[in-house]
Amino acid sequence: MDITERKRAEVRVAEDRLRLMTANVRDYAILMPDPEGRVQTWNAGAQRVKGYALEEIVGKNFSIFYSPEGRENGKPQRELQTARQEGRFEEEGWRLRKDGTRFWARVIITALND
Repeated sequence: MDITERKRAEVRVAEDRLRLMTANVRDYAILMPDPEGRVQTWNAGAQRVKGYALEEIVGKNFSIFYSPEGRENGKPQRELQTARQEGRFEEEGWRLRKDGTRFWARVIITALND
């Protein structure tokens, strides 16, 4: 095995470990929206906190977690735009669960770039 193949194998192992760790975190909702805000990944903590099963939420826009007023005034899109421009967006505020109840959340959106 040459050095390039060995490095690729090491990266795959590290990625698999990170995926496994993230998937099993139960105290924090960890999700990844695509650039348009559609949910791509969803961990056990997100299911516990927000109430949606993986199959229900993947592909839906993350704006579903915002109040109708927040969606109407473009809050979710502004937050994504801030994260894209500044590398990060952070705030505390009300969000919605699947059952419609509100909960106080500390939200951090970090832009990931290839």
